[in-house]
Amino acid sequence: MRLSTVFRLARQGWLGLALLALIATACAPRPTPSPTATLRPTMPPTATSLPPTATPTVTPSPTPTPIPPTATPTFTPSPTATATPGTPIFRQGKVDFVFDKTINLDNGSKDIAYHRSGSQVDELRHVGLHVAFYGPLYFWPPDIADCYNAPYDPENNALLNLSRYVGLSFCYYTNEGRVGALHVDADYVDGAGQRHLVITFITWAVFLKKK
Repeated sequence: MRLSTVFRLARQGWLGLALLALIATACAPRPTPSPTATLRPTMPPTATSLPPTATPTVTPSPTPTPIPPTATPTFTPSPTATATPGTPIFRQGKVDFVFDKTINLDNGSKDIAYHRSGSQVDELRHVGLHVAFYGPLYFWPPDIADCYNAPYDPENNALLNLSRYVGLSFCYYTNEGRVGALHVDADYVDGAGQRHLVITFITWAVFLKKK
């Protein structure tokens, strides 16, 4: 065999081996590439619709009951002296005394005087020998029975420091023996410095029986 033929055959053999290697390489299994993770955007969870809130039932406030207006206080003035029905009044009146003024409580001689004693104490005292007082009483006017049955003391014939008796009452009997009552209304000093005593009195046409 010629040398050129040998070289030709050898070359063809190597080519065949190269071809077989290429074919084997092409047919060899290839590793499966890991699938590329597909990132999908995360969707926010669908908000669950809340059930509609029930419409609140508004209960109207009850209509307030109007409060009746407070009654206007009634001021009762000091009562006018009146006798028990059926009891005759002999004399009554109101007197604004100044010092050394005297009055008659019925129709006889003077009965009482308002003046200042030597100790500079103002007093309402008897004029004559048969006048006496009983009291004080804390109501006005008294009933004739209150004064008719009062336990008079003939020595109690003057009322001293009249300012402390304003608003109080006294029973009395006169020089003629009639029964009466007086109320000390006021004790004051006027603009000229003169002291006054104001009383309301009532004398009944009833004589006190001598005891």
